[in-house]
Amino acid sequence: MPGRSQARNPDTGDCGGGQVGLTSPVLSYLLAVLSAGLLLALMIGWRRLAGPGVRAIALRTAALVTVQAAVLALIFVVVNRSGEFYSSWSDLFGSDTTSASVMTSPSATAARIRPVVVTGHAVVRVPGDRAATGTLESVRLTGELSGLTVPGDVFLPAGYRDGGPVGQYPVTLVISSDIASTSSAYGAIRLAQTAARLIAARQLDPMIMVMLPAGLAPSDEGCLNEPPHEASAGVTASPAILASTFFSEDVPAIMESSYAASNRPADWALLGDTSGGYCALQLALNNSWVFSAAAVPDGDYTAPPGAAGSALSPQLKQQDNLLWLMRTQPMQPVSVLFTGPSFRSGAGKAQPYLTLARRPMHVTTAALGGGNWPLSNVLSWIGGAIGVHSQAIAG
Repeated sequence: MPGRSQARNPDTGDCGGGQVGLTSPVLSYLLAVLSAGLLLALMIGWRRLAGPGVRAIALRTAALVTVQAAVLALIFVVVNRSGEFYSSWSDLFGSDTTSASVMTSPSATAARIRPVVVTGHAVVRVPGDRAATGTLESVRLTGELSGLTVPGDVFLPAGYRDGGPVGQYPVTLVISSDIASTSSAYGAIRLAQTAARLIAARQLDPMIMVMLPAGLAPSDEGCLNEPPHEASAGVTASPAILASTFFSEDVPAIMESSYAASNRPADWALLGDTSGGYCALQLALNNSWVFSAAAVPDGDYTAPPGAAGSALSPQLKQQDNLLWLMRTQPMQPVSVLFTGPSFRSGAGKAQPYLTLARRPMHVTTAALGGGNWPLSNVLSWIGGAIGVHSQAIAG
């Protein structure tokens, strides 16, 4: 897709090829061995370098400079790993435009921000199924364009390897206020277990799941780009919140550059619960060049949730009415699944969307499953909707 970067090795910051990354511990070990070896060689051969003449002086100088350069390189690499100043060789030499962003703080001090900071990780274990596994990382994602830093979770399937297969893993972006819950089906742990179980049973091809909250600001629960608000009677001033930019541009760029994620819109899907359903559906309808599928609960989605929806002008209210979008804009090449218990007896509030949908848009409904894994059929639908058929991943 135009404007989307090719995925690169998340550890080295470079496209495959087996290069030793700038932040890799292997590089520190190699430089430590090299420095010790050069110092030992210098001590053993110093007498042979002694003697008068310009040649002997030049050799001694070159030997000392080489040892010092190796030691300084080791110090630089160790300090860089600790302070995370440069994340890759391309970042160091100025050719990397995605691995870090420069942000200006209120004190006008430029700071180098890493797009992904991993704050914890755990092995995904599914009760009663030893074959189902994966990794769940707790992360903070920082968007270069939006300037937002958002906590969340990333599920990596079993067999995931940094740097390979680069650019082939499909992605499901989950938007929910319950990602921290251990009881909700939309909680990060439950979702990771559901995906791991389906992947182990070969009912779902391996995919990455990014789980983030819908409400990035108190005034916005619909993942919209909110303009700044001036202070008025009883209302405090607030800066602009570029939530839509974060989800539709920053998150794909981060996942492509920091994880082995696909940059094809056909490999990107959205999943929202009752808190993130509007967000997921509006992102799909407004950004079909980024996302190709969305699964959301049954609802009319005629207004964004929260305070932002009630404070809009009539014109903006119309634009944010997703049913109005369906009626007025060309059909988007996306697949939408409405889910909920109501579909056992009818189409529910999704009926207008089913009636309006025309090719290339597809709209369907499905009831949630029962038992411990109510979202199993939803994830299976997503896997089929985004057409995941990579032999390099599933094989």
